[in-house]
Amino acid sequence: MPLFELVGFAVAMVAGVLGVKENLWHWPISLALHLIYASIFFHTLLYAEMGRELIYFGLAIYGWHRWSRGAERIDHALPISRLPIVGWIAVGFTLTIGTIATGFLLSALGGSVPWLDALIAILSLAARVLFCGKYLECWLLWIIMDLLTIPLLFSRDLPVTGTLYVVYLGMATWGLIRWHRRLKRQSADITMKPQTTARLA
Repeated sequence: MPLFELVGFAVAMVAGVLGVKENLWHWPISLALHLIYASIFFHTLLYAEMGRELIYFGLAIYGWHRWSRGAERIDHALPISRLPIVGWIAVGFTLTIGTIATGFLLSALGGSVPWLDALIAILSLAARVLFCGKYLECWLLWIIMDLLTIPLLFSRDLPVTGTLYVVYLGMATWGLIRWHRRLKRQSADITMKPQTTARLA
């Protein structure tokens, strides 16, 4: 399993960097990554994480499609957006109901840490959905998730994966800063376009 963890670590590093940089290759590499980690979590009885990775696999297909449609734009990119108030309400509702439902399910299945496991799983899924739509706030959810996941993984004798999530925490912070700067540039470009059009007219 340690060798398998190391392979997952390497693949995750590549996928993470490509994701922060908004590169479409993030998605096919992520498909392989989620299958690797589904196997790792299955063998360590972290069933919510295993299920999350399988759902991630489906979301990766959706995200790949969503970002590819963005490539049809003139600037070849799906724009970064801020999550509206309605979106935050939906996230809060999902986290509450999803954690309660998943927690009871994992308790019934005999999970080792069902409620923390459930919260981490729902947080990560919400972050992934927001990432598929390029919402800036996805990084905030991932930062919270990473802070909860790191001690859990080390307690389950998964030092390589635990270290990976420490790196993920750094990547999430980098992603938040980088996407925030990109969003500001997008807003500046939108503001400049009407002025340029007016001068040409």
